[in-house]
Amino acid sequence: QPKKEESSGGRDPYATLKAAIIAEPDPELSTAIMAEKETAAARRERRAEYSRQAITEVKRVMGHLSRLIKLRQAAIEALPEELQEAARKPDLTPAPIQRRIFTDTAPIPDYQAKLLRRGED
Repeated sequence: QPKKEESSGGRDPYATLKAAIIAEPDPELSTAIMAEKETAAARRERRAEYSRQAITEVKRVMGHLSRLIKLRQAAIEALPEELQEAARKPDLTPAPIQRRIFTDTAPIPDYQAKLLRRGED
């Protein structure tokens, strides 16, 4: 006597997948996918535009530095001969360790003392 397949009483665990395979594509979803492809193209275009702007900025800064170097060389050439040699030597003196750094804001009264008191607490 052949065995009958026993029903587990539950639903088919693959029913959702089977339905998805035979179903027609959702027009709203396909529109969303196309919009995502368009946004990918827009992202690529924004990256390209950013790259162009960054290269333009680099060229602008490098051009400015080149002009400054040419001006420095012209200024050295304008000096008397005995000063030109000294002007061409690099200044290798180290920057002072405790140097005053100027800021756009006015100094805060007793700021250093407040820092010292906070450190003692």
